[in-house]
Amino acid sequence: MSLNPCVIYCRVSSDRQLKEGFSVPAQKRLLEDYARQNNYKISKEFYDDEGAGKSGRKGFTDMVTFLEANPEIRTILVEKTDRLFRNLKDYTLIEDTGLNIIYVRSNQQLGPTASPELKFAHGMQVLIAKHFLDNLSREVMKGYDEKLKMGMYPGRAPFGYRSQRISGKNTLVPYEPEAKLVKRLFELYATGHQSLRTALQQIEDESLFIPLKKPIYIAQAHRILTNPIYYGSFVWHDEVHQGIHEPVISLHLWNKVKEIQNGFITKHPIKRYNTIPYMLKGMMTCGECGRGLTAYTKRGKHIYYRCTSFKRNCTQIGVKEDIIVPQLDTFMEQIHIPSDIVEYLKTSLKELHEIKKDTEDKHRDELERKRQSLMTKLNYLYEDKLNGLIDIELYKQKRYQYQIELDTINDHLQRRAVADSRYYEAGAMIIDVMQNIADLYTKGTKEEKRQILQYIVSNITVTDRKVHIDVKKHFQPFVESVVRSKWQGHGESNPGCQDENLMS
Repeated sequence: MSLNPCVIYCRVSSDRQLKEGFSVPAQKRLLEDYARQNNYKISKEFYDDEGAGKSGRKGFTDMVTFLEANPEIRTILVEKTDRLFRNLKDYTLIEDTGLNIIYVRSNQQLGPTASPELKFAHGMQVLIAKHFLDNLSREVMKGYDEKLKMGMYPGRAPFGYRSQRISGKNTLVPYEPEAKLVKRLFELYATGHQSLRTALQQIEDESLFIPLKKPIYIAQAHRILTNPIYYGSFVWHDEVHQGIHEPVISLHLWNKVKEIQNGFITKHPIKRYNTIPYMLKGMMTCGECGRGLTAYTKRGKHIYYRCTSFKRNCTQIGVKEDIIVPQLDTFMEQIHIPSDIVEYLKTSLKELHEIKKDTEDKHRDELERKRQSLMTKLNYLYEDKLNGLIDIELYKQKRYQYQIELDTINDHLQRRAVADSRYYEAGAMIIDVMQNIADLYTKGTKEEKRQILQYIVSNITVTDRKVHIDVKKHFQPFVESVVRSKWQGHGESNPGCQDENLMS
């Protein structure tokens, strides 16, 4: 006896349905048993394990395409109505093809020869299924809206956070091993000397991947650096919202990373290849032509610096870092602030603190006025949207703009409150550090030495392998007196500098 060809279609749309026995394998067994008992031959099987709120499910679409290409197959076996249809477009598409649909669970057949009563009942089932989906969607959106109003992130917890039940509500809480990695990634990238690849390599060298048992990759790192959730805000449906969760980084650090991602630091483009953390990169110029010195590695291990116009008229040749660094070390080892200058600076610092406090109070008042103005703009903007005076796209654009400005002002106010309380303490600490700067420099890593040099030195000029150091103006008085007195009459105590051109 010949068997009638057919296809079967299975779909599951939630984890709950899987647990309740509506899994794809369970549906498949039911349909195969029906086909075997009723003389049907299954020509092909189609599956979907995604929500069906929108037409265009892949398995469903593939099935329609297959049936159009094989007109001899006119039967679909499916468990029940809501497995096949969850919107009117899908229902209309199948109905127009004249196919015979068998609902195995209820043993009903719907096709061109079905009675009007059966077609009507089936149409009602489709409408009920659509109503259920619409109502479910509306309830979900209501839940999202309530969470958004309270500043709660309604989605799945991103990397660096875990969802934790607090006071009856799911709240994002930093997950220490991941949050520590996220913060370190932002800090490394914000230096401007790291690419995503080198930053991840350093994180691996610092053993931050060990608690996670697996690394993160460049694409994930990029998503982390572009997600505002880490500074306390989040984007939901193209709108920015202020969250109530604990930030992992400051808005100041976020903005610094954004500047680098946009390709600028203090309006100077960052070259894509300029990511190797050379100690003296960007700090030296050629003493002959005035152009900057560029760093490069030779034979895989030797670091050199050469003038960027070496192919033109400049006669300077590349200089090994091992020749330059000892000259800088000798210079830094001589620096020490005399005790009388230290006492004078501390007294001046107290006076400046009082002056600064008056100025900061005025600045804080101005920021507060701007904050209140932005809050008023946001309220008016919302009213204009409700009254239909602006379209939704303009509303989203302006709201995003105002919210970012508001976040920036709130961050400034918060950081100023902290900075004000620590101003004197930080200043006194800096003075104490300057007293021991030579020792700190000697014991520091290459990156720490670079930071100390950037703090004191405005420029380093190299001519014929000899170093000339320009000290920042506010360090000149005591650096000049100390260094000159220690090197006076010693000829070339600094192996690369004569006394008369030591510093300026």
